[in-house]
This record gives sequence, C-alpha cells and structure tokens, in this order.
Amino acid sequence: RADTQPLALLIARFLARVPGVEDVFLDVDDIALAENFRRRIDDELPKSSHVIVLIGPQWRGPAGPSGAARLFADADVVRQEVAAALDGPAKVVPILVDGTPMPGEADLPPSLRRLAALNAFPLRSAHFDDDMDTLVRRLTGSTSRALVAPLSTAAIVRRVAIGTAAGCILVLGLALANHLLSSDPACRDLACAVRNALGLPSRE
Repeated sequence: RADTQPLALLIARFLARVPGVEDVFLDVDDIALAENFRRRIDDELPKSSHVIVLIGPQWRGPAGPSGAARLFADADVVRQEVAAALDGPAKVVPILVDGTPMPGEADLPPSLRRLAALNAFPLRSAHFDDDMDTLVRRLTGSTSRALVAPLSTAAIVRRVAIGTAAGCILVLGLALANHLLSSDPACRDLACAVRNALGLPSRE
C-alpha cells in the first residue's frame, strides 16, 4: 500500500460521485479503530460487485528474512485480501499505476496466480480524471460525472448573446431610471418618477 494509498483515496472519492455507485469501501479508511480487520474484509467482499487491486512499483513489498517479497508471506494482509477477492463473486480489477507492469505467475504466490490472467487497466496519475472516466465507462457502460462535455461553438455563442442582452437590458433600465428621477426634482424615488411619466395620480 505504501506507494498507492493516496491514489486509493482519490479513486474512492471519484467513484463515490459516480451515479449508480451505491457504496465505496476503502479497506484502511473505512475500518474502525479496534475493529477486526480480516472479519470486516470478509463481510464486505461478498457484497461487492467489483474489487479494485492497485498495483504500484512497490506492490509486492520489501524482502523478508527469507529473501522473498512480503507478498509471499502467508500472514501478509494484502495477499489475504486479494486471495479472498479472487475466491469471491466480485469482479477483480487489477489497476496498473503509472506504467507498473502486470506481475506474471512466477511473481505471485500460488493463491494469487489467477490474478496474472486478468485483464488489467493502466491508470496514469497525470491523467487521473480521463483514465478514471474511461475505467467507469468500461465497467458500467456509463460516463461518470467527473468530466463535463465541452460546450459547442453554437452553445458558447448562445450563452454570450444571452449574457450581452441581459447586460444591455440592465444598462438601459438604469439609464431610464436615472432620466426619470432627474426630470422631476420633487420625485425622490423611482416609483414617483414612473407615475409622473405615465400620468398616474400620485399616492397620498
């Protein structure tokens, strides 16, 4: 998690804004203090439609006393979590962060070797919104709300015209009000000036 935890938080926040996404569970942030980590993970996985596995350059972890990467340790939490996801009903989506290559079977412990056969999605930090929108579209068939389609030339012209017209009306209204008020020094408010201009009786 060391090199992808900030990105995991960004992904969770992005997905939480996508229409149709009912809930986003982030394994570290959404587990309460003193709560049983493994039990909570086991409870959440069967309810999940997709499990995202972020694979960064340091995903396998540092080498342990045996010389093997931490991912090969039976007690490694990441290994346990991904293995449980592979055994569950959810679609496991490997995401390769910033050009990290997909690990081969030889790079994985036996319980995770099925991961190497899954089609992965490349995610670039520098193009986060674009890539996440593509990911959501490929997973759900719909576009996220994170990206808004640019306005067409006609729409831009229409908005400028409406804004200009509104501004002109405002300026003309202020000019008329100023003329009406200045034409009769006895009138100290716009209502009086309008009544005089229209020949209406004054209000006592």
